[in-house]
Amino acid sequence: MAACARCYTVIPPGSRYCPNCGAPAPAGAPSLPLSTAYAPALAPAPVAVGGPPAPPGAAFRPPSFPLLPGETVLRQYAMDLEGFRRLMRRRGLVLFGIMGVIFGAFLIAPLALTGAFSDPSTWVILALPIVVLLLMPTMLIVRGARTPPSYATLTNRRVLVENLGRGESSAIMPLDNLSDVVLQGDRVAKGAGVQWVYLLPLGATQPTVGAGRARRAAPGVVWIPALRTADAEELRRTLLGMIPAANRLPPVPFGGPPPG
Repeated sequence: MAACARCYTVIPPGSRYCPNCGAPAPAGAPSLPLSTAYAPALAPAPVAVGGPPAPPGAAFRPPSFPLLPGETVLRQYAMDLEGFRRLMRRRGLVLFGIMGVIFGAFLIAPLALTGAFSDPSTWVILALPIVVLLLMPTMLIVRGARTPPSYATLTNRRVLVENLGRGESSAIMPLDNLSDVVLQGDRVAKGAGVQWVYLLPLGATQPTVGAGRARRAAPGVVWIPALRTADAEELRRTLLGMIPAANRLPPVPFGGPPPG
């Protein structure tokens, strides 16, 4: 049997695409027609974009990945852009407040106590810190306004995640390889009504690595940004009910199970 050139998954005979990552099968392999299960399923009743079932005519973005034979779309979740923008505005205000306190305590107060404000050159020196104080929160707000949407499409076999925009990216998590679903969000994110969803593959022990600005998803982990809290919790419940029970067993320590 052929193996995928991207992820090295074995491709069943007759398949045109890798069942794990969706990459085309090696040239010359016999092919089967692509599944279009989402098309007839959505004709009478479109798939909901998170939340309760959608009325006829609700927006649905067909996944760019080819569906496998027998694969059907169950539901689609869209990134809460307004919630993400609200989060960026709040983080900008928090950053502005923190920097304002530091700016006032370590720069403005000493200058005021020494009477340096009477010297015009003092205002020239203060120009750069003031620009930084205003620029950094503004950058967060602009980032929130310009962030493109993301979509997570749940099928009966996989979760297809697509991040649109200039740096368009995509990822696939087969349900057979899913071991846990983790929701994360700091106080500001929860206050804005959004959470990040992390899909952990077999063998993964944590959703993220690093800290602060260097924090990122752990290797092999697929993440979905800024879903509405209700959608994130619903997706987690749904996935935990769909993955094989054996996948949720505690990981066996290296070297095999303990004796006895």
